[in-house]
Amino acid sequence: MRIFKYIIPVLAILTVGLSPACRKDESVKVAREDQPVTVDFLIETGQTKASGLNESVVSRAEIYVFNHSTGSKVAWNNATGSSLTSIQVTGITRKTSMDVYAVCNKATDGSLSRDQVRNLTSTLSENASSSFVMGGSITDVSYRGDATSNIEVTRTAAKITIGSIENNLQETDLKSAVFTVKRIYLINAVTGGYKVVSQTGSAASWGNVCYNTGSAPVALLSETLEMPIAAGSNVTFNRSFYCYPNPTPQKEDKYGQGKSVPMRTRLVVEAEALGETFYYPITVDGIQPNTRYYIPKLTVTRKGASDPNGTVETNIVSFNIIVEPWRRYPFPKLDL
Repeated sequence: MRIFKYIIPVLAILTVGLSPACRKDESVKVAREDQPVTVDFLIETGQTKASGLNESVVSRAEIYVFNHSTGSKVAWNNATGSSLTSIQVTGITRKTSMDVYAVCNKATDGSLSRDQVRNLTSTLSENASSSFVMGGSITDVSYRGDATSNIEVTRTAAKITIGSIENNLQETDLKSAVFTVKRIYLINAVTGGYKVVSQTGSAASWGNVCYNTGSAPVALLSETLEMPIAAGSNVTFNRSFYCYPNPTPQKEDKYGQGKSVPMRTRLVVEAEALGETFYYPITVDGIQPNTRYYIPKLTVTRKGASDPNGTVETNIVSFNIIVEPWRRYPFPKLDL
């Protein structure tokens, strides 16, 4: 599956020529061979919003530049603010191939080596609904003068959204009952272990294993509601929850073995009708970074499971999951 990525446009104000083997740059102006390069990395944030939140905000950005051949660090700088404009990096010589890494919404002190940047990980608690950890890189790149270039960044987290719930209870004692959604949350959610720049890795920490334990960050994993749905009615509310990648296959899922992991991540709807509490767990398979898993409608027809890690049959609840890249727009090209 192809993952679309967010883009940090980069303005490279350089002072030297580009070898024929290197990529072509726009608006090239040849500079003196002995003049060091100054690079202004211009940050363009997105305008996509969901549930009133901008999920593409970059409030902190760091740029690491390393010599492609030797791996030695050439430069580092950072910028913070609600509306970032540029990060200026100096001291890059011409005809030098560089590796450039962007780390967004996660702070470092600028002392990392190239391998440390490549292997830098984050935790879900470092994310917020309007500040997601993102990273990206361009490698083996050099310029011969003023130019524009791009570095793509993507989120480590994945997004799971439920759009609406329909009360279609068919059992005699519940057919006319009000169905009240009390809580919605993720269980068996991966919360750490993935690399910021490449989004590769494996699960190193877990949240809400088996049950909704209120583990941090609560705002990303769960929400408490008091949402009554009359018999035969459908309520649209669009709630989103976030976790780190969890590609656990079904054959390795340790469901039913206590709190042993790995287990597949599940979205649980906890509801009440006539004083009874029911659970409707939805298994989300193969969770990947920077990907949205959208459940347009959950239709409830019978009593659910007795606990969050239970199972429900298709005659109890019905739904479908749409898997798509977590984005709605490309960053616009900057004319600089």
